[in-house]
Amino acid sequence: MTEDKKNLETILGYSFINPSILEKALTHSSYSHEIRHTTVEHNERLEFLGDQVLGLLVSEFLYKKYPDSEEGNLSHLRAHLVEAPSCASYALKLSLQDFIKLGKGEARNQGKGREGLLADLFEAIVGAIFLDGGFDAVFVFFEDKLVPLLEEHLKNPPLNYKAELQKICQKDHKVYPLYKVLEESGPEHSKLFTVGVYQLENLLGLGTGNSKKQAEMQAAKTALEAIINRGNHEQS
Repeated sequence: MTEDKKNLETILGYSFINPSILEKALTHSSYSHEIRHTTVEHNERLEFLGDQVLGLLVSEFLYKKYPDSEEGNLSHLRAHLVEAPSCASYALKLSLQDFIKLGKGEARNQGKGREGLLADLFEAIVGAIFLDGGFDAVFVFFEDKLVPLLEEHLKNPPLNYKAELQKICQKDHKVYPLYKVLEESGPEHSKLFTVGVYQLENLLGLGTGNSKKQAEMQAAKTALEAIINRGNHEQS
């Protein structure tokens, strides 16, 4: 194993039994496609696995941390902690970006899509630890390395935009906002949803996300911003 890989294992607090799994986790599809004569696989399948493992670990963490919290609030917090910007920030805090293998074109791509790339890398590494060492190994990584980062994120919990929008709609019109999936795109393991939120027949806002819940939250945020801007305009 190279010195870089050993340094990464030190950062992760985990030594891989099968180094090829770590190699795969670090390999972006752009690199794999450019180096066609090798047998190196890219990390998309590990990303899919890591996404599911991370969701379970974060769910248990929140369930224990907030014993009196309702399901809706727990789902909201989980979505915040596992969304792409959060996963990208975990990758940066652990300096994982120093180890990723990119194709030449992607490496020249200054910043475009970087957040998603880092989020995918983080999920792939979670998946790799789980695949190589099982649940006990990934749980130790989660407790030692990730929980402090989750606690930091939770110091400034996100506003529950859906709940706030519902309050406004009920107060002004005595109706609940209605969310509709308008479009689905992308592969099964990495779908992108577009959702519209309506009040009666009026479209209030649009949102996109990697899950329906994320897209709904984004749509509610867009709707709230529009309502606030409209209110400010009417007052001026």
